[in-house]
Amino acid sequence: MSVRSPVNLVPRDLLGIPVLQISQLMSRLPSRLADAVNDPLMRLWFGDIEKHGLKKMKYGVFKQIEKDGRIPLLDIGTIKHIKLGHIKIYGGIDYISGNTVFFKDGKRNDFDAIIAAIGYERSYNGIINVDRRRFEDLKVSTLKQKYFGKDGLYFCGFWVSPRGQIREITLDAKRIARDIRKKVKS
Repeated sequence: MSVRSPVNLVPRDLLGIPVLQISQLMSRLPSRLADAVNDPLMRLWFGDIEKHGLKKMKYGVFKQIEKDGRIPLLDIGTIKHIKLGHIKIYGGIDYISGNTVFFKDGKRNDFDAIIAAIGYERSYNGIINVDRRRFEDLKVSTLKQKYFGKDGLYFCGFWVSPRGQIREITLDAKRIARDIRKKVKS
């Protein structure tokens, strides 16, 4: 997994309590105070994330939301897999050529599958070079079908749906995983 930027992490739940309930209570506090309470708790929960290759943000979760308008990363098990060595953390990507990823620190590695999770922004320019028609009329399901997995590049979450974005992302992700599995097996 390539992680370009420092992160703040929160667990999905803390001792059986959904983190959203905890954050509702904490959000009544000034961000500085909420982070002063939250940061040691997150360090205790996750340990030293930097020894596993992740960079910690210089400020806490509540300051991040206030200052950057961005939410922290919600961990639903990824950190466990990083600590177990199932997922290796790499720095920023310089470029990709075929199945080889060249990283900004000079390292390179070959991968069977490459998944670009560029976040919640649709500004993909500078990250990938693709036919813009893939993004022009995303309401037309035939367009989505036509370009799905063509040339080994998949898009998940780009198609806004009144049926629920998370539902659509889930359906896309499952479809992509099935298609990749078929290609890797063949």
